[in-house]
Amino acid sequence: MLALRDIETAHEEAIARAKNPHEVASFAIAALGRRLVAEHEAITARLEALESRRALSWAGAHDIGRTYAPGDLVQRGGALWLALTAVTAGDGPGASPSWRRLADSK
Repeated sequence: MLALRDIETAHEEAIARAKNPHEVASFAIAALGRRLVAEHEAITARLEALESRRALSWAGAHDIGRTYAPGDLVQRGGALWLALTAVTAGDGPGASPSWRRLADSK
């Protein structure tokens, strides 16, 4: 995030490079503009990554013949399980690290 110190630094660097007072403002504004663009790109990338995350999805009772996606929630044997990664058919909760037990009714 752009802070007062960033503005001061841009101003100091502009003074060192400038040949006249008009260049000081131009150099400082250009430096701050580049910094703002870089911050905007970083924030946009973080937002896109967050928005691309799959939400949790209730998939019902576990079916051994079905594949599951990361974020799928299933019920098996009185427990609630979360698929951490893509799960292939035949890979049941508790039998692989692809699943995490979240709750147990027992």
